[in-house]
Amino acid sequence: MKKLIIVCFLLCGCANYDSFTDGYAGFNNRGSGSIGARIGSYLKGDHNFDGGLAVDSVGILGDEVHQATVSPLMMLRYKSTQYLEPYVGAGPSFVYSSGDGGVSSDIGATVLSGLSYRIGDLATKPWWVFLEIKGVYAGNVRLGRSSSFTSGSSKDGKSGNSEPPKEPPEPPIVTVQESPNFNVEDWSFSLVFGVSVRW
Repeated sequence: MKKLIIVCFLLCGCANYDSFTDGYAGFNNRGSGSIGARIGSYLKGDHNFDGGLAVDSVGILGDEVHQATVSPLMMLRYKSTQYLEPYVGAGPSFVYSSGDGGVSSDIGATVLSGLSYRIGDLATKPWWVFLEIKGVYAGNVRLGRSSSFTSGSSKDGKSGNSEPPKEPPEPPIVTVQESPNFNVEDWSFSLVFGVSVRW
């Protein structure tokens, strides 16, 4: 994750890359508000399709659950005109959720599709607005911890000769709990509106 962030920042300073910084806000299908930011770069080419990398971070504030997601993304845009650019993106997500039921750190996925429109230049930089649909999967893959201990002494605190020696306590075991079924309810879909600056 850290290496991808470093790569994105290095690409932002290269002349052959079209770097961008986004800020956006919106609502999801569960009635919760969201606010996020994204930074990345597209590899500029002579063709209409440009690929790139980005790091996306979004926070969702719900009545029962608060959620923060960080996603490294592979991006693809289509330069249809000088002022209009549809784009898509996808990548894994690291999701932190907190609520009445406790907290969890999950591994999920993010997919998005949007349309950008160039509104003009400000401070010698091109500014764009965009409308985007984003899906975040907060999967059930998480780290858990379980432990099991047994007692190995008699009532007086000493080992008795009449009983065979017992096994030593077992150390805690780190397990990975994974849901075998894909549940569509683990997805949240957001409609967001944002502003982007290219540099």
